[in-house]
Amino acid sequence: MMNKLLERMRHRVQRFLGLNALALMPGDEPYHHIGDQLLRMHRIFGDPARVTMGQDVVLNDALINTTSGCVSLEDFAFCGHGVCLLTGHHDPARTGFDRQAAVPQDGRDIVVGSGVWLGSNVTVIGPCHIGKNAVIAAGAVVSGDVQAGWIYGGVPARPIRRIDAAAPTQDAKEDKA
Repeated sequence: MMNKLLERMRHRVQRFLGLNALALMPGDEPYHHIGDQLLRMHRIFGDPARVTMGQDVVLNDALINTTSGCVSLEDFAFCGHGVCLLTGHHDPARTGFDRQAAVPQDGRDIVVGSGVWLGSNVTVIGPCHIGKNAVIAAGAVVSGDVQAGWIYGGVPARPIRRIDAAAPTQDAKEDKA
């Protein structure tokens, strides 16, 4: 009886504080483990054979759609949380079930170059080639090619600035101080 009461109180406190069922509270280690696994589990919608990955690729909880093309992630590519790599395409001129069913089988490939960083919640819509060492800011929507060594951001994603690998970052300057 007392355990049931404590359990109900714990759930009410979680709701009051805005915590979901995966939030960590004392005694909630199983919930924490499940949440931790969900944040590291990518999903592939379509044929997994259409996905190729290089060395040390980090996907986190990315969604990869291979319905209309292949997705290639080259060495050291990194996906923040909630990244979507979407090859699927629907013809907006069609209506009803025809719009849902008329999906091309190829031609919308996505290539994520070596060393590319995709910030959290980035959406990449194929066809698209993201050049080597590019950085895509969180929340950006990429719907075309991205130049190597550039930072892109926004909706739609636009070039922000070139990355100068020789210039130290603010963090590196602070580390030296």
